[in-house]
Amino acid sequence: MTTLRALALLPLVLLAGCLDYTEEVFVLRDGSGRMRTEVAVLAELLTDEDVAEMRQGLEEAAAALRQDPDVTKVEVADRRQGLKHAFLLDVSTRTYEALPRVMQAEDWLSLDAREGKRLGYVRLLDDGGSAAALARAGRRTPDVGRADDLARRFASKAGVRAKQEENPEFHVTFRLHAPKVVKANGEVAGGVTTWRWRLEDFEGQAPPRLEAEADLSGPSFLLPVVLALGLGVPLLWLRRKWQRRWE
Repeated sequence: MTTLRALALLPLVLLAGCLDYTEEVFVLRDGSGRMRTEVAVLAELLTDEDVAEMRQGLEEAAAALRQDPDVTKVEVADRRQGLKHAFLLDVSTRTYEALPRVMQAEDWLSLDAREGKRLGYVRLLDDGGSAAALARAGRRTPDVGRADDLARRFASKAGVRAKQEENPEFHVTFRLHAPKVVKANGEVAGGVTTWRWRLEDFEGQAPPRLEAEADLSGPSFLLPVVLALGLGVPLLWLRRKWQRRWE
């Protein structure tokens, strides 16, 4: 079984310039993990048969993933989004350490535990983790021919485009969700780090690897205690002073 079978159309469509790719990794405070992958293709490139075959591939991948003892939940879906049709694979695991193995991503995704409940995230985008490399890996696995043929058909339709005023933009997006992101070479906002490029800029602007360090430690109770003491002592003093006025 290969999860890539369900997404084998990705690289050729990527080269055709008509795809959104979004990959999100979630690391929760309890140590569990989740990976959400969404591919949105220009809908005019898809026939009803294409959608049905992709949908079947996702369902088969989900059924196989559910057999893994480290997998707690798998969701697949597809939906029309304006001029695009999106396909979703969403996998949750008991531990975040299990995600790379479960998703067959050990060559290009690393989630390693560090000292003090810190977590290191590395997502390779060079030859070891590029879309083209994933395509080659997918073709070497059993039973990917049907999805591979789909990819070729989609790529051959790349000359078809929506009207100029309706032609949508396409992006490649990666996100890391964690209780707290300490540092990263992407854009950090709270507990989310985002790396995002327009599809045509991806090859030229994306770094060889995406890196981040997250903190999974629990919330600190020190600040509430300090605030309580800071407010409590003056209030107590005022209360006693007020009472003495009436004695």
